[in-house]
Amino acid sequence: MKILIAWSLALLPLLAQDKPAAEKPAAPESKVDEAKKEDAPPAEETKKTAVTVNWNADIGYRFVTNVRGSKEAYRSVVNLGEGPKLFGIDLSIANAAHKFYDRIDIRANGWGGDPYNTARLDAKLDGVYRLSVDYRNIAYYNFLPSYADPTIATGVFLNQRSIDQKRRLANVELDIRPGKRFVPYVAWSHDSGRGSGISSFVSDGNEYPVAGAMEDKTDRIRGGVRMQFEKWHATVEQGGGMFEENDAYSTAKNLGNNQKPYLGQQLSLTSLAQAYSITGNQIYTKGLFTANPFTWLDLNAQFLYTQPDTHTNYTLTDSGQLLLLSSLLFYNGQQGLTTADAKLPHSTGTLGGEIRPFRRLRIIESWSTDRLHNASSAFFTEQILLSGNKSTALLNPAAYDSAVWNYNRQQIDALFEATNYLTVRGGYRYVWGDASVRPSPIFPQSAELGKLSQQVGIFGLNLRMGHKFSTNFEFEASPGGRAYFRTSLQDYRKTKLRAKYQAFGSLLLSGSFVYLDNESPSVTGSYTFQSRATSLTAMWTPWGGKTFTLLGEYTRGTLHSDINYWVPQTLTLADSFYKENSHSFTSALDVNCWKGAKISVGGTGFISNGSRPTEFYQPLVRMVIPLRTHFGLRTEWQYHSMTERYYQFESFGAHTFVVALQVH
Repeated sequence: MKILIAWSLALLPLLAQDKPAAEKPAAPESKVDEAKKEDAPPAEETKKTAVTVNWNADIGYRFVTNVRGSKEAYRSVVNLGEGPKLFGIDLSIANAAHKFYDRIDIRANGWGGDPYNTARLDAKLDGVYRLSVDYRNIAYYNFLPSYADPTIATGVFLNQRSIDQKRRLANVELDIRPGKRFVPYVAWSHDSGRGSGISSFVSDGNEYPVAGAMEDKTDRIRGGVRMQFEKWHATVEQGGGMFEENDAYSTAKNLGNNQKPYLGQQLSLTSLAQAYSITGNQIYTKGLFTANPFTWLDLNAQFLYTQPDTHTNYTLTDSGQLLLLSSLLFYNGQQGLTTADAKLPHSTGTLGGEIRPFRRLRIIESWSTDRLHNASSAFFTEQILLSGNKSTALLNPAAYDSAVWNYNRQQIDALFEATNYLTVRGGYRYVWGDASVRPSPIFPQSAELGKLSQQVGIFGLNLRMGHKFSTNFEFEASPGGRAYFRTSLQDYRKTKLRAKYQAFGSLLLSGSFVYLDNESPSVTGSYTFQSRATSLTAMWTPWGGKTFTLLGEYTRGTLHSDINYWVPQTLTLADSFYKENSHSFTSALDVNCWKGAKISVGGTGFISNGSRPTEFYQPLVRMVIPLRTHFGLRTEWQYHSMTERYYQFESFGAHTFVVALQVH
């Protein structure tokens, strides 16, 4: 609050300057003034060298009060912080002299501890350069206790796959001579993350949640040239990058998830220190091409080839009462070292075109392929420490592994404009490929070979009845085939229907219906998945929105999933069943009040029942009051509430209040 008061006092002189002073009678010009006037540059020249600055800012303070329930769930879902904030700022600088730059635009949003901050700068000088700088800062926190926590039944609420990390992303790109036939460009991008979290150390007979620190970064540099001609465009790009990741985990006394005796012995982890170090680099080549050789023909092509390689080091030191299940041997400690290398040549390509044999018919053809081959080698050695200061060394032979994945897709569509109001679409898609990986450790006798084959029929309609009504219908279906994964679409039907109706000048109605029904058969049992969503939207803007605007949205959704899976500990089949019926809604009422003041009332909500009943509400009340010509006051109240019926320990509620000064 003290910061707000200080800001207000600092801005008082600016408020006082808004009122123009009383005009005084002009004094007669002296000869000296006339001489200065003759020496002054012409008005037109002064105007050409003028720099125009326009800006607006939204600065304030957010209060977070009455946080009840799980603070971990609040941070995982909402994570809005308290304190002074720069909610947004826009700055535009125009240079009429066109020297060094024509225009500079700067924008920033969400600074002051919010989970998502952005900043962007765009500068240009026509025909000389175009520069863009983009920066994003993301605070990612996930600690929902019901996820990956097998000890919930014992009253321990611990997300064993939690993460608390900050990611920073930056991108800089410079175009030379934009708008010319040849446009060289260079770019640099950076992506880094740092934070802490919890993972699981897996040992025979037990798993132990351990805390650790994580850090990674990726830097990429690329450059190329764009060639722009009347009939064709092409881009050739060369780039490369470097990747680095370092993770370290440790723990003290830890009984793990399984606290029952195993063969009469209580398993435990007394100490652990493990570290991962991964480095990698890549160089890639990319090409793009589009052409319009004739008025009735468009062509396009794209190609990308890259061959990244990685090097991994892993070290492990642990102690406790541990088990080597392969020989039913209990031991007191372990030391291990792993080194591994991998190469991943990867090439992708697309070809496409559009033919218009006559005015009402368009034929679109596309083909794409994606091929990768991962070859790796690893060497692992370990030493087992037995009771009585005895030890045994286990030297594992070098392991070689590979994975091959090929994916191809071909699709043809025909769009026929039957009338001025009706367009019909028909198409066919064929997807095929193959994959091979090493055998599964659960079933080592069976090689993991995969085949992909799918044929899809496509149909659509687009109906337009003047400016009042339009609707779009899309349908695609496949009779089945072969897929890499059990959860992939195989025997499915997908339907989309969208409609829009301008009831009268100020009322717009729209709706949509989406339905997906999929069944993927397998030896162990089929996987079925169904989802349905029906949405209605209404927007009312009487008198062109000068008095008020009203928006309302409602969606009714259902989801059903049923699949069998193998339990790793017992190698038995179990059923995973999920069902959800949901209602989600959004409303917003904006009222323009006296002397430019504006009030907004609305919010969003979500209610579901089924396998995991959840309720989430987020009402909002906002008021903007103009103070003077260039100043305004914004106040805002918002409530965040989530209730989990089966996981009450994840429920939370919190009020947030915002007081901000708008300057423009």
